Amino acid sequence: MQSVVANGEKYLDLLSQLLNNAAAIRYPRSIEELVVLQVSPRKGLIGWLIENKEIRLEKSAYLDCDEVARKTGDTPAYRISRFSYHFHGAPELMDFRIDLRNGDLHVNPDDRAGLPAAHLRPGKGLHLDVDNFNLFLAIHVVWWYLKRKQYPLNPKNAQVLNRILGRLRRRLASG
Repeated sequence: MQSVVANGEKYLDLLSQLLNNAAAIRYPRSIEELVVLQVSPRKGLIGWLIENKEIRLEKSAYLDCDEVARKTGDTPAYRISRFSYHFHGAPELMDFRIDLRNGDLHVNPDDRAGLPAAHLRPGKGLHLDVDNFNLFLAIHVVWWYLKRKQYPLNPKNAQVLNRILGRLRRRLASG
C-alpha cells in the first residue's frame, strides 16, 4: 500500500490554507511550523517531512502527525511512503490512529469503540476509505468528528465521511 499526492505543490498550498484559515486549529498556524520541505537547487521540491508534530485543536484535543513524501520522477506527483495520524480526543472523545508503515495500512480504533479488532485494514473490518490518505484528509476527518461527535470508524459514520473524502480527493486532484 502507498499513498500518492497527484500535485505536491497544490497539496501543500491547500494544507497551508487549512492551517491559516481554520478556526478549529490553535497551533500551528503556518505550514512552516509543521512541514520541513526538501528542496534541490536543480529539481526544486523533491519531498517533505512532518515528524512528531502536533496540530492543537479545540479544548485539549490534538492530532499527532508524521508524514514522509518523495517526488515520483519528473511528474508533479509525490509518494507518501509513511504516515501516522493519531487523534487524541481529550477525555470526552475516543482516539484513533491511521498508519502506513512498510506498506502496511491499518487503523487503530479506541478500545472503547467496541470494534472487532485492534488493527482494522481495508476490506477487513475497516469501513473508512483510507486509500491514498494524507494529512489534508486526516484533518478533515478530525474536524468532522469534533463537529458532530460521531466516531469516524463507526461503519455508518464512515459511509458519510467517505463521500466527503471523495470530494476532497477530487479537489486535490484537480488542476
